[in-house]
Amino acid sequence: MARRIMVGWLLIGLVLLYLGGCGYLFFGQRRIIFEPQAQPLHPVPSDFALPYETITIPVTSTQQLTGWWLPQNKGDKTLLFLHGNGGLTAYNFQAIALWSQAGYSVLAFNYRGYGQSSPGFPQESQVYQDAAAAYTFLTETKGIPAQQLTIHGHSLGGAIAIELAQRYPVGGLFLEGTFTSMFAMSTTKPLYRIFPVSFLLHQRFNSAAKITQLQLPIFFCHGELDETVPSTMGAQLWAIANEPKQFQAVPGADHHNLAAVTPTTIQQGITWLETKRALCHG
Repeated sequence: MARRIMVGWLLIGLVLLYLGGCGYLFFGQRRIIFEPQAQPLHPVPSDFALPYETITIPVTSTQQLTGWWLPQNKGDKTLLFLHGNGGLTAYNFQAIALWSQAGYSVLAFNYRGYGQSSPGFPQESQVYQDAAAAYTFLTETKGIPAQQLTIHGHSLGGAIAIELAQRYPVGGLFLEGTFTSMFAMSTTKPLYRIFPVSFLLHQRFNSAAKITQLQLPIFFCHGELDETVPSTMGAQLWAIANEPKQFQAVPGADHHNLAAVTPTTIQQGITWLETKRALCHG
C-alpha cells in the first residue's frame, strides 16, 4: 500500500514537473529566444575611418530605434543590416564595413531592448515592426528606391529580413546563418523534443513558409562549423527558394565569424546580388 502511494506521488510530481516545463516554454519563450544587451562603446565605424552618424528612428510616439547611418557620397545602393537574437550592430561591424567599402550606404540599428534603442523585452511582432520602421526611414526619409535596397540578415535577422521582403519591395536579400523556423530549431535540442513545442510555440519565425513566396535575388551563406544553426537549414531554405538564388557553404566559419574568416564570401555575395539585380531591373 505504501509503495503504491509513493508511486502515485512520484507520478504526480512528474506530471507537475512536465506541466511546469510546458509553462516555462510558453511563458518564458521570449527569454529563451531573445538575448538583449547593452551596446559597447567600441567598435564604431570611425575606428575604421568610415564616416557615420548615430541616428534615431521613431517606432511609436514614445519609442525609438538607435543605429548607425554610414552614407556614401554618390549612388543609391543601400544596405539594411539586421542582427541576430544575441547580436548588436557593434558585434557585426566587420560585415557592415564590407558593405560600406563596396560602395553601399548602410543602415544598421538595434531592435528595441537592444543597445541604446528604447527599452522593453523583444517579441516576434515587435522586431518585425522595428525592421519596418527602418525600411520606412530608408525609403521615405532618405528617399532610397526600393529596388536599390538590399537586406543583410544574420541568424534571426535573416528571418526578419524574409518577413520584411514579403511585405515590402526590396532589391535582394543576403541571408547569413539563417534557420528554417523556430520549431525546427527546437528539434535540434533533445530536451525540447519531449514537450509539445508545436502547440506551445508563439514566436514562430517560420521562414520556410514565407521564402517560397518571394520573387527576388537571394544569396545564402552558412558556416560549415555553425553549431548554433545547422548549415543544413541554410541549404534547405535555398532549396525551396525561387530563382535567382545562390548558396555558399563556408568551410572554417561558425555562426559568428563568417565575415572575419572569409570576407570574400560577403564580397562575392555583394557582386552576385548586384549582377542579378541589374538583370531583374535592367
